Amino acid sequence: MDERNVHDRTGTLIRSSYLPAQLRWLEQSDARTFKQVKRWMSIGEYLHLQLFGETAVSYSVASWTGLLDRRALHWDEAMLAASHITSQHLSPLVDRDQPMQGLRAPWAERWPALAHIPWYPAVGDGAASSIGCGCTEQRRMALALGTSGAIRVTTTRAIEDIPPGLWVYRVDRERSLLGGALSEGGSIWAWMNDTLQLSDDPDEIERELAAMEPDAHGLTVLPFLLGERSPGWHSDARAAVAGLSLHTKPVEILRAGLESIGYRFRELVELVSREAHDVQEVVASGNPILRSPAWSQIIADVLQRPIIITAENEATSRGVAVLTLASLGLINSLDQLPAAVGQTFHARSEHRAAYSDGAERHINLYRLLVGER
Repeated sequence: MDERNVHDRTGTLIRSSYLPAQLRWLEQSDARTFKQVKRWMSIGEYLHLQLFGETAVSYSVASWTGLLDRRALHWDEAMLAASHITSQHLSPLVDRDQPMQGLRAPWAERWPALAHIPWYPAVGDGAASSIGCGCTEQRRMALALGTSGAIRVTTTRAIEDIPPGLWVYRVDRERSLLGGALSEGGSIWAWMNDTLQLSDDPDEIERELAAMEPDAHGLTVLPFLLGERSPGWHSDARAAVAGLSLHTKPVEILRAGLESIGYRFRELVELVSREAHDVQEVVASGNPILRSPAWSQIIADVLQRPIIITAENEATSRGVAVLTLASLGLINSLDQLPAAVGQTFHARSEHRAAYSDGAERHINLYRLLVGER
């Protein structure tokens, strides 16, 4: 198959992160079970099936499968055929504002207050998180840093040319979500903290990280403990640390690892900005970045952009609530209820050169050990 054509139609690449590859693998691994399956569905669809006796899938969730035609908003026939399934194996498509009502027994008797209210279809967690931290339009870019990481921009503009290595999902019939995801993020901190046996006092680690000069350790880290997703999609990539010496301290390795996540974000931001030209703000969310001002400052300096830390502790849940209020007609636009924001970390121009050198070493080591994107 022509992957460029598939990427353009579905917004996704032919990779193990998406259903076509997973379904083909399952068919090869357990053909008997594969042939017995009547319906493939997400947990949200299964919940609706149990509650109402019927189900549907939102454009948002469907777009993350790799099986949706992102423009026509129907199941992509070529990808269905390649996956050895038909549209009858999947749920009907609906938008996020098309609810189900009327719980069946025994749920109506168990929850009478919920028996006749509208139950809206699930949406993708990335879409909900972006909306929840206030990134409802193209001028705001969402930077998510949890166990993994992502860069996302919500836009109503048609995206004709997807930058290489990125994806385009759907929020709804009007909005697309352009971005890229990292397999690595807070997981690199957790792994290094355990492996290097750093201090049990997080405040002490934070002080040491903040006191270090940028890229002063001379280390180069590829943080691929779980392989690479965007933008290179090398699932077999592995982590590496180059430049170690007898004088290297554990906290310096940690600092280099955190900077390497900044370099991965930097590449995604540059790619997203090719299509999203008018981004004015970057809003960051996720427990790792909320817990570490030092890491927030590193990312701001690497990107050379101000980083606004969201004050919404549950951005994804808030995003679901905002989308529901809009579907109910209780708010006129997704930005009618501004998201709370916290501290802003401003980029320090005096660190630009050091991080540019570090990013160049990072890219060179990537090409040497992993390959070209």
